[in-house]
Amino acid sequence: MVTLYCPETPGLHLGPGAPGSPNVIDFHEGYAELDDEAPDFQIKMGWTKTFGCPAIRILEPDEVPTTDPNAVKCPACGLAFATDRKLNGHIMGAHRRNNPA
Repeated sequence: MVTLYCPETPGLHLGPGAPGSPNVIDFHEGYAELDDEAPDFQIKMGWTKTFGCPAIRILEPDEVPTTDPNAVKCPACGLAFATDRKLNGHIMGAHRRNNPA
């Protein structure tokens, strides 16, 4: 699985179909998962690079938010990350871009 992150449009529905259909990448709270073994994976990844599409990042496995009860929570948005390093990467990528110092 590949996790995509879109901080600009957290409820984005990207693709030629209706939300929830197999022809759409549905983002929930800025995150979407794609099966990199699926036959349409490359087609869907192409959608993320089209003109007018908001910025979408492919997250490294250690950047993906966690549901672990011992996780570190982001003070800005409440998402949980397994380590401080992952949290700092999230803050620098998601929140610093929206509120540069």
